[in-house]
Amino acid sequence: CETCPGVKPGGAGEVGGVNSIHAFLWSEKRQLENLAAFRQIDQREARIDSAFQGQGFRPGAFEAFGSAIDTPSREPLRVEDFENSPLDRVLDLLVEMEDGFAVVTHLQEVRSPGSVRERLSDLENAYLIDQEKIVADVYRSYRESTTWMVGLGSVVAFCVLGFRYRNPLRGLLAILPAAVGTLGVLGLFGLSGHPVNVIGAVSLLVVLGMGVDYGIFCVDSVGKTGGAVAALSGLVISWLTSVFVFGALALSDQPALQSIGLTASVGISLSLLAAPCVVAMARNSLRAAGEER
Repeated sequence: CETCPGVKPGGAGEVGGVNSIHAFLWSEKRQLENLAAFRQIDQREARIDSAFQGQGFRPGAFEAFGSAIDTPSREPLRVEDFENSPLDRVLDLLVEMEDGFAVVTHLQEVRSPGSVRERLSDLENAYLIDQEKIVADVYRSYRESTTWMVGLGSVVAFCVLGFRYRNPLRGLLAILPAAVGTLGVLGLFGLSGHPVNVIGAVSLLVVLGMGVDYGIFCVDSVGKTGGAVAALSGLVISWLTSVFVFGALALSDQPALQSIGLTASVGISLSLLAAPCVVAMARNSLRAAGEER
């Protein structure tokens, strides 16, 4: 791009190569400008002969080339000339628009997208499309929106549970295992450097749902004879079946399945660990309420 008008100079080595239709086809205007430039070269034939004789060609081997420059027998190449030809695949680099064509140029081994974008900034109608950045932005947006939905779901669940128990404290205790599970997964993954991708964020919804169930069972069991033991025993059995299923996914070689299994397994396990605490705190709150009466 050093010779392209409007492109800022400097910064060599930013790309490893360029794949463009310009290797086969330039605009008619540029072709005619190149032809005119060839015609203006002084002692053109002599200079061509001198250059190619040094490479072993016989004198006058390129006289036909000089004649073709002076009196071309064909019109400049056009897009139509490539249609239904062995080179028609190069037309994949063209995008037809209302007022002409847009050219797609593939940059290979881009080492500094920011520098390339800066060098193209003064070139009219030239845009750098960074596919890797676009995909990363899309996935980041999905991940962030899903995380926000998990947070919103937690707030809605707390409101519903508070209305159900007519007691904000019991509603908070019912949602505590879900909060410990979801926040614990994010914290552990952050500490270990494990990325939270889109699939993992979606799996937090599973942790949220099962954690709320654990909390409801724990809160409802308090005050009933043998209720706490029965509830915790049932939660352990539920946890075992869930961990067997999601644990198998965590051992998968597929990254998506592995992310689902790992996120759900860790989150559900943390929710189970929080369940006895919920039972104990629910008992204390119930005992305190009874003493107040």
